[in-house]
Amino acid sequence: MIIVGILKDRLRIDGLAEHYRCGNLPEHSYEEIRNAVVDVLLKKEPNVNQFSLVLDRTARELVQRHGGAPSLATGLAYPGAQAQLHPNDRTLLLEVFWDLFRQGFITLGLDDANAGWPWFRLSRFGQQLKSKHRIDFTTQAPTLQ
Repeated sequence: MIIVGILKDRLRIDGLAEHYRCGNLPEHSYEEIRNAVVDVLLKKEPNVNQFSLVLDRTARELVQRHGGAPSLATGLAYPGAQAQLHPNDRTLLLEVFWDLFRQGFITLGLDDANAGWPWFRLSRFGQQLKSKHRIDFTTQAPTLQ
């Protein structure tokens, strides 16, 4: 009986992973999206400097959190990991991005050659938070602790 129970659990987990791998992520809350975006921005991946990359990396992060394996395919036909997001999550992710901008965590423009949207970078304030690895979003604006 124990083996049957373990097999059933494994099939359920594998089934969920396959479900999420096929682009059927559930809808997420604002906090779940925000936490995933912050995790993506705090990773030491220097090339996340455009909104489309935040969208892709956040989608990959959420797929992994649900036990799936995001597609790493590339090329013109690749729709991006964001195709796996629930349709409402894409809009929510954009809202989170602009909230982080208004809170001073990120700023528009990468450098003088890429001075505006869709380029962005962590602000000096965001860099301080990154170096401390502590972000408090329980208030309206993030605070350094």
